Amino acid sequence: MCDKSPIYKSIYPLVKEFWERRENNLVGEMQRIKLTDRSPGMSAKDKEIAERGDEHQAKKLLEAKYKGKSGY
Repeated sequence: MCDKSPIYKSIYPLVKEFWERRENNLVGEMQRIKLTDRSPGMSAKDKEIAERGDEHQAKKLLEAKYKGKSGY
């Protein structure tokens, strides 16, 4: 099987380490979001954006940047 391949044996530890680091970063980010959720000063909309992101943020920022400039 592939786990006996020398390429697999050399690359698997690196891939495993990468995914473990990525998972740890995601867990840390989820914990940060949970702490943010408890923030009394945040509106419901802000909490929603903190948890799920702002789907149209790039579009809004570009519109604001080019608002009033000719050619856009």
